[in-house]
Amino acid sequence: AVAPDYSQSDLLVLIFATHAYNAPLPVYHWIEKAPRVDGTPALVISVSGGGDAGSNSNCRAGAIRRLEAKGYRVIYEDMFAMPNNWMHATPEPLALMLLQVLPEKADAIVKNVLSGKTRRTRPTLPGRIFSRFGELEKKGAPKFGKKIKTLPACNGCGWCAEVCPAQNITITDGAPKFGNVCQLCFCCIYGCPQKALAPGSLKFAII
Repeated sequence: AVAPDYSQSDLLVLIFATHAYNAPLPVYHWIEKAPRVDGTPALVISVSGGGDAGSNSNCRAGAIRRLEAKGYRVIYEDMFAMPNNWMHATPEPLALMLLQVLPEKADAIVKNVLSGKTRRTRPTLPGRIFSRFGELEKKGAPKFGKKIKTLPACNGCGWCAEVCPAQNITITDGAPKFGNVCQLCFCCIYGCPQKALAPGSLKFAII
């Protein structure tokens, strides 16, 4: 899809769920299609179950580099920590705490930006390494999508095709068919109303 023209906006706010220690591939594609600007300030927020520590410390760098190449001036970056959806579940009490503090966190970021405060972080060496290897995971994501299994409980409702952010799913003959552009977000597997989708590979990753 063509990115909307935000070239006349006062501030760009980019928020994305962290994927493989980086921004998801559709975010990179969106930035590449966006029109150039001349110094428009930008705010970049990542969302992750791991927070900003260690391996995720470089997760916004790729998106920031691309924004700056388009002429944006990134003045603030931060992370929203959320319950984890990869390999191991966040204990329920901690998950509730993470969700409860989000409004306060968002309010603090808005106040900081509106008051003119800036925030840029310095990635750690482990973060840079994880980020570099994480980009390779994007190449394997389409293979995961092609191997998703449809279980007998599927009723062909089409929910998965409607919500897939990569438009990787179509409904053919009353059943989902998976293409070659899966982004490994697990949205279809976790969200299916009938619980009728299962991974054909990386089964350990689903909690």
